[in-house]
Amino acid sequence: MWYLSVICGALLRVIEQVNLRSADYLGFLEKGQLPPARLTLTSFEQQLVLEGQPQYVTVLCILFTAYGYNFQQAALMSIAVLAGRPASS
Repeated sequence: MWYLSVICGALLRVIEQVNLRSADYLGFLEKGQLPPARLTLTSFEQQLVLEGQPQYVTVLCILFTAYGYNFQQAALMSIAVLAGRPASS
C-alpha cells in the first residue's frame, strides 16, 4: 500500500501548486495578458522519494476536484473532497 502514500503526497503538492499558480494566472489576466505556458493549471509533474527510491507521478487536473494520475505505467483517478467545501451528491 506504499503507492497510496505516493499518490496522496502528490495530490497535496498539486493542490498547493494550483493555489500558487492560480494567483499568478489571474494576475496576468487582470493585466490583459495571456499567461505563459509554464503556468498551466492542468498538468503537474511530481517527484517524491519513498524509502530512498524516487517515485515520479504525473497529476492531471480533470475537473475542479477530479484528478488523474500516471504512476509506474498505471493510470488512476480520484475525487478530492477538500476541507471547507461540501461534497456534491
